[in-house]
Amino acid sequence: MSTPISFDEFSPLSRDQWEAKICREVGVDSLEALRVKLSDRLDFSPLPGNAHATYQSRQQGDWVIVHRQFNLEQPAKANQEMIKALEGGANGLFIDAQKPLNWEVLLQGIALDYISLFVNLPQNDPALFSYIRENYPRKLPDVFIKQPDAVRGFKAAGVDGRRLADAAVDPDRALGCLLADAYEKLHQGVPASEIWFALGTQGHYFLDIVQVRALRRLWSFLLQTISMNEVEAYIYVESTLRNKHTSDVYSNMLRNTAEGMGAVVGGADALCLVPHNVNSENNDPFGQRVSRNAQLIFRYEAHLDKHLDPASGSPFFEHFTHDLADAAWRSFKEIEAVGGWHKYRSSGAFESLLKQANDRENQRVESGELKRVGHNFYRVN
Repeated sequence: MSTPISFDEFSPLSRDQWEAKICREVGVDSLEALRVKLSDRLDFSPLPGNAHATYQSRQQGDWVIVHRQFNLEQPAKANQEMIKALEGGANGLFIDAQKPLNWEVLLQGIALDYISLFVNLPQNDPALFSYIRENYPRKLPDVFIKQPDAVRGFKAAGVDGRRLADAAVDPDRALGCLLADAYEKLHQGVPASEIWFALGTQGHYFLDIVQVRALRRLWSFLLQTISMNEVEAYIYVESTLRNKHTSDVYSNMLRNTAEGMGAVVGGADALCLVPHNVNSENNDPFGQRVSRNAQLIFRYEAHLDKHLDPASGSPFFEHFTHDLADAAWRSFKEIEAVGGWHKYRSSGAFESLLKQANDRENQRVESGELKRVGHNFYRVN
């Protein structure tokens, strides 16, 4: 009979011994040399300290695969493109309405009670609400709307952070802005159940995981702090445009894959991967199909929909989530200290934040400090 496997003969290593071993093998004097700085108030270490309590990211493992419709000038054509996307595996649509649309034509043959619809309305458009009430009188479908004024009964109070991501605003400040916006909506009497969040990816795999987890934790903590019944955060994630260069569009496919996987592992409720060639071609069918198929592979081949929170319990991710949420809460408190979200925006501080972050990002890319494969690093010949 074989001898049972035992590790008793190996002496345990202390943390100091682990740190010394890591430093020797990596070739650094201390772990501080491995610390990654994400902003002036947030950094992380590959070997964190004691892990914080785990926090389940969402109630189900699956997510909505969203097709974003770019061409809306011809409603009938847009309708056919959206139907084709749904037939190709999408189960959500995103419509960015820059002006009033013919919803009867645009949504003809699309059963909203079987999919999720996300709509950005820069101006109030009663026609959309009339269309929904008329066609779905018994039960409202899953329609998520961002517009200037919330409409009671609809999930029409979207808190949009995609501009922050595209401008490369530090993640702690970006989440602080989203929380301040949501808090002001609560003060205006909007029910927590009608508020939803839109995030842009960061282009950093670990950070894309952690920012979704941190936002969910922050929303829960905010509701507890003001003694409101807890409502699960609904988080839509869209891949950022800031790192999608036209100089090497095929590298954008890889970026989309990493960003999308990070969002799913982090617990996104809905995900839209903007086509890799969106800056070159408008609503190209090939680009749409590739971005959609990446998510289908996540679901049907990588089986990422079978796990509620793959990062849960990891000391690294739990510690990083806690640190980001803590830094974001401080940013939220700073906005509240100057009078809240509306006053912060009307003072010009928000636009200044976007400009400064965008300028800093462009300088880092131009100087080569921030490497973008195929654009300023390993360029295509």
